[in-house]
Amino acid sequence: MSSKNIRKTRCSDCGVLVHHTGQPQRVQGVVMHPGFRYCMGCDRPRCFRSGDPKIYVPKWCPKLLQPAALRIYTFKNNIAWHIYCTVGGIFAYRYTVRYTGTTTECANDILTKGVPSGQWLSDGEVLELDDGIRPIFFYEKDGHLHVTDFDKHQVEE
Repeated sequence: MSSKNIRKTRCSDCGVLVHHTGQPQRVQGVVMHPGFRYCMGCDRPRCFRSGDPKIYVPKWCPKLLQPAALRIYTFKNNIAWHIYCTVGGIFAYRYTVRYTGTTTECANDILTKGVPSGQWLSDGEVLELDDGIRPIFFYEKDGHLHVTDFDKHQVEE
């Protein structure tokens, strides 16, 4: 497999982390004080405590999926597979969902050990590991897993 490491998910990947500066102000019933970090992904802003991770996602994050969602995308028909074999390229509109489940493995484990037990990937298929904050996509080519960009919103379910 590949020796490239994948960066652990951070709060900054989510987009709802706020470092409040300026005067104290009331937002959705919570007084936000300057110098504190707040998560705006909840119903109300939630202040990070001193024991929470400084960079990485805390366990109480409302968007974090435990265990992570695992999806495998395959070609939607033989024509899409033939185009992949001749031209190459990973284009989401040529794929459909083959498997949906969960896994406790992280992205680096999948990259080093391979596909989670009980599952398999054929050449050109795409595996998605979604922790709720930042999905990571892998595709199989010549027996190796590679990280790729993949627009899952273009996939027809």
